[in-house]
Amino acid sequence: MRSLLASDTALVIQVPTWIGLLLVAAAIAVAAGALLLSPPRPWRLGAFLATIALLYAGWYSLATVTTFEQRGFIVETMRGEEERIGWLQVSAIDARADYAIFLLRNSSEATVDLSGLATEEKARIVAFVKDRLKR
Repeated sequence: MRSLLASDTALVIQVPTWIGLLLVAAAIAVAAGALLLSPPRPWRLGAFLATIALLYAGWYSLATVTTFEQRGFIVETMRGEEERIGWLQVSAIDARADYAIFLLRNSSEATVDLSGLATEEKARIVAFVKDRLKR
């Protein structure tokens, strides 16, 4: 479940903040329960692994953001900025089911994940990009 936030000059794709915070809170609750209740060792190991998985999912949800702005688009993940491409580098956009494929002028491609967005939101992103591409 992802959402599209819009302003006059930018579109931002991200998971709602409350989902990421909920996952982190669940991780803290699982870890606290395992420490306070002292269950048998296999259960503590399972709680430890569940805590790691929930923290990872929460951090990923909070840190993964794609921003379409006047100058280009930026894809940020939990490892930092992964991609920054200006509109002058893009020759065309091809929107498929859950991806926007940007055909670059240097004969390579860049993809942006659009999964979890409504059809209208995907169309809005494509229209935003097409308005900014140089012909």
